Amino acid sequence: MSAPRLLLLLGCNAATAQLVGPGALVPGGGPQNNRRSGGWGVVDQWPVGFFVGGSDLTEMNGIYVRQSELDHKLPHYCELSWKHIDNNFKVASATVRGWAGINGADKEWLWIDEQGRDFLAQPGKHYIPGNARTWLPVNRNFHYWRVGEKAETYAAEEGWWEANEEGTIIQNNMADAERPILWERKRDGRRLNMGAWRLRPLEQSKEKRVMLEDDAYGDAMRPWQVVAIMSRDRLDELIHQKRRHDEDCRRASRGGPPVVEDGVFPTVSVSHLLEGNATTDQNEVVDSDVVKNARRACRDGESDAIDQARAALAKGLPDARAAVSYCLRRAGDPGKAIEVASQGDEASSLLERALAMFDVHSPCGALQALDRAYHKDRALPGLGAWMLLGRVRAKAVGCGAPIADTGFKVGDVVRARQDLRGFWSQGDEADVIGLTAASNPIAIQMRYNRNKLVDTTADRIERVGFDAKTTFDDIYATLDVPCDFTENELRRAYRQASRECHPDKGGSHDEFTRVARAHEILSDAKRREEWDAGAEVVDRPQEFPLKDELIAYYWPELKPFQPFGDVHEHRRAFEKQDAEKRAKDAERRAKEDSFARAKQRDAAPAKPEEPPARKGWGWPWS
Repeated sequence: MSAPRLLLLLGCNAATAQLVGPGALVPGGGPQNNRRSGGWGVVDQWPVGFFVGGSDLTEMNGIYVRQSELDHKLPHYCELSWKHIDNNFKVASATVRGWAGINGADKEWLWIDEQGRDFLAQPGKHYIPGNARTWLPVNRNFHYWRVGEKAETYAAEEGWWEANEEGTIIQNNMADAERPILWERKRDGRRLNMGAWRLRPLEQSKEKRVMLEDDAYGDAMRPWQVVAIMSRDRLDELIHQKRRHDEDCRRASRGGPPVVEDGVFPTVSVSHLLEGNATTDQNEVVDSDVVKNARRACRDGESDAIDQARAALAKGLPDARAAVSYCLRRAGDPGKAIEVASQGDEASSLLERALAMFDVHSPCGALQALDRAYHKDRALPGLGAWMLLGRVRAKAVGCGAPIADTGFKVGDVVRARQDLRGFWSQGDEADVIGLTAASNPIAIQMRYNRNKLVDTTADRIERVGFDAKTTFDDIYATLDVPCDFTENELRRAYRQASRECHPDKGGSHDEFTRVARAHEILSDAKRREEWDAGAEVVDRPQEFPLKDELIAYYWPELKPFQPFGDVHEHRRAFEKQDAEKRAKDAERRAKEDSFARAKQRDAAPAKPEEPPARKGWGWPWS
């Protein structure tokens, strides 16, 4: 989803004083960002935190909090540093002393890894760093001091030492930021306490700190989204959301085997769960094939298919009960299929029970069975797709059960429990329009101002009613087809329904039109997929797709924590620009080559003309 609505996101200048709005959030801009929009105020202080996203170095992404004290373990003298809440990655504003900064800058923004090495830098005379390509890869060999090592000063300090003065490390107790190192000067034996950042190894004094080529790491490592957080309250709220997201991921993982393939929805591969060991008995392999063959025979309508499935069930083969239920559904007896599937509690039987309940037009019961199947095996192939279809069809009968454990669902009318300055007063009513993220699941639209959208949490609102406007038909029920129908089943169902509803046969024009529309959608694979995903659920805004809501609750690990929208938006924009530039360069080179060839051809001497051959009768007369 987009950025949380209760947080105002504005642009920033490169200058130290940057115009922003009162929402207290600023996208990382730095030198490349010269825009501003709306609002008033001046950024004249350091942010209390950052949110970073979009880097392929996953440890780098997340929330950074400003340190209350200087971090003397860092290799530079840093005015301030911001530490990742989950690891030791840091962002720091550093004063450059005695060595060349990026592009000759005397201040830098640094990105520092868990080993204390900075690997990205950018010139930094501003309170807010830039993002993406403003960060340049660096390769600096920093050193942690040992007693007895030779070291020299970076730069002169009036009244104390000159630049390049040599000496020896006597003590390194890291006592504080300014006096962690006891250094003995060579020329007079004087001992001085100084910060580690003021010294460099003597053997490396002549070496220059050089940057790697711009593509040394590539664009992948860079932070493609950097948002500065200026308010402690906003930072605390963000940390709270992140902890909730992490807890939701842990909660979901306890529901069954983990999803191992990121981004795969709704059919997650479970081959790793089905593989036996090297000593698997051959009979087990044959038995598994027996169940598969029985399902295939039922699908193809073979006369003895149901007997094959029941024989497999009598042997106690895995998934045989689900196969019998499947065969009964294919034979047109969903009631008996529900009865058989209900006798088992394995994930495959629960899934078949849900599909049979779809066929008797009971999506609410199907959702209950699918939820139980999820807790048995959340990596069951197709589970997400059936859950999605179930929630779409449930709208038609008015049982749109809530997804999140908050108890809220889209269409609920809610009111504020207490005042929240700048957003609402106690008792203000709103409509729930989306459950978009597990970490912050409730998006509401205020009734006193329909343009005001707010992301909030369950503890801040209470339900007072339901006002969803659901106006679509269940097209599966209209044609009375199985939820996983074959082409032949769809054809037969359409012929029968159109005969019954035809105006000449006692039906009505409206009913006949509904049947024709249902067949038109279900016979088109793309339109059917869109309908199954909730394209016609009218009480749901487009920016809150039902699929995203489903993933956020059941498979939250597939939706990383992104409170400020798409973290790769800038990345794709840059990639598009690069592609366009490469295409223009290629076109320009092609024209230049063509022009050069033409010029060379024109400049070449003309080939002398040969006289026409004499016509004769061949050798020897020619």
